[in-house]
Amino acid sequence: MLALLFAATAAAAGFYHPNDVAAASERFASAQGELLAPLEARQQTARELSNALRSYREGLDALGADAPAEQLERLATAETTYLRQFEALQRFADALVGDFDEAFTAAMERALSAQGGATECVRDIAVGPRVPGMAGRTQANPACQGDDLNQALAAAIDADPTLIEVLPTILQRPWPDLAVAESPQPPVGAGDRHVHLQALLTAGAGSTLRAIDRDDDDQRMAIEAKLEDGADAAELETLQGVGEQIARSTAAKRAQLAEPIRQAADKELSKWAKAEGPTAWCVQPARLGGCVGTDATAELVPRLLDTKSVGKALP
Repeated sequence: MLALLFAATAAAAGFYHPNDVAAASERFASAQGELLAPLEARQQTARELSNALRSYREGLDALGADAPAEQLERLATAETTYLRQFEALQRFADALVGDFDEAFTAAMERALSAQGGATECVRDIAVGPRVPGMAGRTQANPACQGDDLNQALAAAIDADPTLIEVLPTILQRPWPDLAVAESPQPPVGAGDRHVHLQALLTAGAGSTLRAIDRDDDDQRMAIEAKLEDGADAAELETLQGVGEQIARSTAAKRAQLAEPIRQAADKELSKWAKAEGPTAWCVQPARLGGCVGTDATAELVPRLLDTKSVGKALP
């Protein structure tokens, strides 16, 4: 008799799973949307700025000795600003997501305390083969015994007065900025119009550029691994020197690749200057302000690649 009573009580307690409760909670869905919107916007901004700064570095490297000192200084300042802002943003986001999860976890624990011994169990499990790009089939998990309490727990969380009070203080925190000031730069060379050097190199020698980038990344991964393992002051100084050497090597490779291509392109542009006016080079991406004057990249890069001299200069 006691065994039967115990079995009935256990069954009545039912089952739940945090993911299933979250999926059923209207307040969680709404709050998550408020949390993710600014986070995703800043992630997109971070990707854009990171790509722009990397492209700027690539372009200045490709100019070699012709890279303007003031633009090298601008890039260094912009990179430092971006890294500081990104680190501050990462700390803020980590704290915000942590507080968000803590608030809902506490609300779930309060809801569970009223259920008396509910068992955590995933309601649906995958069955059959998985086809990439398609949702897999699921079935009710036979291990889940008793009543499905996910909806009841979600309703309790949605009505939780403590959660209702604390959520706005979490979601309404002001996010840190992530921005690099746009400032159009003078192009390298004479002319009212300019061509983005990176666009020409990417179109004509993209695979070689990517190989240089991969080599740079591979070498830096070794530094990152040592940093993760922990390094004292002397080791940090050594690693910094190694990083600087990698940067110099990568810059030299880019300049070596670009020099014959740029020389050939300059000859063609000089020919066209008689009828069209002179053309300069721009290396600052539009995301950071681009260059002063008219951007003729879309028009001139295909024309340059069609010339024999530029074609011969490509790797």
